[in-house]
Amino acid sequence: PARCGAPPALLRLAARIREILAAPDLNVDSPPDVLRALRRAGIDATSTRQWELQGIDHPVIAPLLEHKKLSRLLTANGWTWMETWIRDGRFHPEYVPGGVVTGRWAASGGGALQLPRQIRSAVRADPGWRLVVADAAQLEPRVLAALAEDRAMADAGRGTDLYQGLVDAGVVATRAHAKVAMLGAMYGATSGESGRLMPRLVRAYPRATGYVERAARAGESGGIVSTRLGRSSPPPGDAWVDVQQIGRAG
Repeated sequence: PARCGAPPALLRLAARIREILAAPDLNVDSPPDVLRALRRAGIDATSTRQWELQGIDHPVIAPLLEHKKLSRLLTANGWTWMETWIRDGRFHPEYVPGGVVTGRWAASGGGALQLPRQIRSAVRADPGWRLVVADAAQLEPRVLAALAEDRAMADAGRGTDLYQGLVDAGVVATRAHAKVAMLGAMYGATSGESGRLMPRLVRAYPRATGYVERAARAGESGGIVSTRLGRSSPPPGDAWVDVQQIGRAG
């Protein structure tokens, strides 16, 4: 396909959205324009965020959510990504060991395990070879359960799938919700789907969520947060201190 403009699937969805909303000139990629079109159609929405749209019963919601999903995919893994990181039929990301202060590896172009589910089927082994997936499932939540000595979370992770364990324990309704909520809790998400589900995690796993919260508060106050093995976050710079002082004064 021509590597410019929107793919046909997105164009069809955009046309369908305009048709349903009776807005032939609507810029479907503009959240403010979409929000105004929704309100003109009698839909009482305050934003175009996925978690809010999912609670609205209207024919335009399904194509609108699908358009948002495919638009994100095009932005993150579309033509520009392919031209930058795919050469000779191979994916060539750049890995940086210890690339972040926590010690995690970083990657430019995206790691192999970060490829969106929608495009993973495009990955094929060469003839006579096999692709082997060796992944420590839900490693970080399991480490958090151990560090925080949260027995309830440890019990949820006794099987092969900690996220499904959260569902089985009645904390959230679906595995997708469990993953969003858990990763959001660990990395400071306060809005959207993660923020909405956070109170459930706090009630179910107070030791684990409290452990993360205490570390966050220590960092925000200018303290040093260290791992069990002695890796510490760098002290905040002068610019950070100035911003904090301005915020407190305001």
